[in-house]
Amino acid sequence: MISRTGLDHMRTSLVGVVALCLLAVGLGISYSRAAAPLKKVWVTITPGPTPDAPPSVDIKKAHLSKKAEELCWRLKGGTHFEVNFRGETPFGNQHVFTDASACSGAATVPPDPNKEYKYEVTVDGSKPLDPGVIVDP
Repeated sequence: MISRTGLDHMRTSLVGVVALCLLAVGLGISYSRAAAPLKKVWVTITPGPTPDAPPSVDIKKAHLSKKAEELCWRLKGGTHFEVNFRGETPFGNQHVFTDASACSGAATVPPDPNKEYKYEVTVDGSKPLDPGVIVDP
């Protein structure tokens, strides 16, 4: 059996919780679940047939959903690759990706299906290849 003092404490605690909830709503504080993980769009890089030939990629113009996808590169053969956005990048201040850091994260630019972000790909110091990325809504 709960004593009268115990009931008073429970009532006070419940009133406090309700008051905090009302305060949070009044201040515009809301609970939201964590964002879903980004879907990875993989671009496979293949070294050129000779050491001084440019590599190839399986997606020459990658389309990337701004809110739901990130671009990741992987190497098929070879040792090291480098992806370099020499001009504008759709990924904030991140211009260079390598085999050690191969995924872009979400695009940070507004979607524009008419704008292509060009980048260079090299494998083990090869001549560069110039594919692109388009950020879709």
